[in-house]
Amino acid sequence: MYQTLCTTLRINPILAHALLLETKLKNISESQEKQLRKLFAEFDHGGDNLISYEELQSGLILLKKSPSQKALNRIMKTAHLSAAPKNHIEFKGFALALLSRRSVLYDFLYEGYDTAEELEVSGP
Repeated sequence: MYQTLCTTLRINPILAHALLLETKLKNISESQEKQLRKLFAEFDHGGDNLISYEELQSGLILLKKSPSQKALNRIMKTAHLSAAPKNHIEFKGFALALLSRRSVLYDFLYEGYDTAEELEVSGP
């Protein structure tokens, strides 16, 4: 249905999805934003408001998750926004990845996947 609507309205589906997520981010409550920022800070060990590949990996390991390199690369690719330096995730990309509920990062944090193998077998 979503794809049909985009085709009918002649809207790029990727752009439409990005706009929907942007709206979703603007409409979160103060409490939700606070929770997202607290979780982001758990990964941002350097305190530079960016999550590096290494920080992402160590943050997931601290949460008892065992992501493969492939899974980490997918997370970095989907959560990275062009405003952030290469191979880094800024807060906005992190928040959008979690709010979309269709990202590998969301799956690892909230769907109970502990290893990349579980994600590969059961996941998207």
